[in-house]
Amino acid sequence: MPNTNNTLANLQEHQYKDLYHEDDVPLNNIGKKIAKLLIVYGIVITLISIVISCVVIVPNELDLTFELRGGRTENIIQFQEDLYVKQTYVTVAQPIKKGQPLVTISSPRIVGLIADINEKASALHFYVSQQEKANHQETLMIQTKIKGTNNNLSRLRAELAVLKTSAEHEIGNLTNQVKNIEGQHNRITKLYKNGAIAALEYDVSLKSLQEAKYKLIAEEENYNIEQATLRSRIEVLQNELANTKQELESFISNSTVKQANLEEQLELSKNRLALLYGATRINGNAITLLSEADGHVTLLTESEIKVPSGQILVRVQTDTQSYYAYALAEPKDIGLIGNNILAVLKFEGLPHYYYGTMKAEVVSTSESPDASGKYPVRMNIHDQGQLANKVRKGMRGTASVVIEERPIIGYLLRAFLEKTTFE
Repeated sequence: MPNTNNTLANLQEHQYKDLYHEDDVPLNNIGKKIAKLLIVYGIVITLISIVISCVVIVPNELDLTFELRGGRTENIIQFQEDLYVKQTYVTVAQPIKKGQPLVTISSPRIVGLIADINEKASALHFYVSQQEKANHQETLMIQTKIKGTNNNLSRLRAELAVLKTSAEHEIGNLTNQVKNIEGQHNRITKLYKNGAIAALEYDVSLKSLQEAKYKLIAEEENYNIEQATLRSRIEVLQNELANTKQELESFISNSTVKQANLEEQLELSKNRLALLYGATRINGNAITLLSEADGHVTLLTESEIKVPSGQILVRVQTDTQSYYAYALAEPKDIGLIGNNILAVLKFEGLPHYYYGTMKAEVVSTSESPDASGKYPVRMNIHDQGQLANKVRKGMRGTASVVIEERPIIGYLLRAFLEKTTFE
């Protein structure tokens, strides 16, 4: 084995100095740093997971097997009375639109209902055309009366203002006269007491003062009487004006109420006809039956004139598909299902990831089980999506009913409590 020491000793100085370089430093121990980073990342990820579990709401769904029921509906038109067919407008298998005429019919009851409608309509027309004119004249008379009362009130208020100005001026002059005469009388009284003037002159001065005061009092009393008279007349006219305005309002109100009553009676007669015969249009002494939906005619009476009571006149199959989902819930699940909760319908043979789903809503749950011990549940479909015209009555599938919505942490907590309770 070669001697290393001897080998190093034989090396030149520049040879062994170049054996090591500045970057030939041994690596530090980074295990502790990695451990700290992993702990920090773990804490951050844990906190994020906790926040997400508290914020994100996840629905809890209950799966029920359902059967599709309902489908296209048929409008069967028949009446419990003998009818007379006057005209038909459609044929069997003919497509029709909503509101399209089907057949014109008549009967004694129909004639009576139409006569009642015409009578109510005539009464309303007469009131609107004749009474409205009379109402206008009556209203004009009352308004003229109100205008005259307002003019009288304005005139009396003007007279009251003139009386006040005139009386205040006259009373002011008389008051000044009384003051002047009273001053003169005071001086004469002093002279009379000092014996400077005779008693006759004193008596004349006293009489003059008394006459001035009586004249002032008389003027004030006359003013008060005239003022009270005018105010009384104004009050009477104000009451008369209020009564006349109330009379006008009552007259207008009564006229409006009477017309509304006539309109209501006419509407009731029309509703009675619609209630008995459906969508119709009056055609003389007969009515024309109108289609209540888009569809096509599947049956039409063969009678040309008289149709016996109970016989089908027309049968129309509608184009609208009125489906609903029927499911049976287990006794342990029925308590979780309530009305107005949403459900998603997935059909067998129609993969939802390709054809989509239908949206439905629970509208009723049975209070008692059926013969199998399960509880019927009905779900109305309000959005057929891409499955429209692809499903048929009797098809089955799975209904995912959303029985609750809560954060993820709620489910974890419940699972933990259930586990610890069972243990």
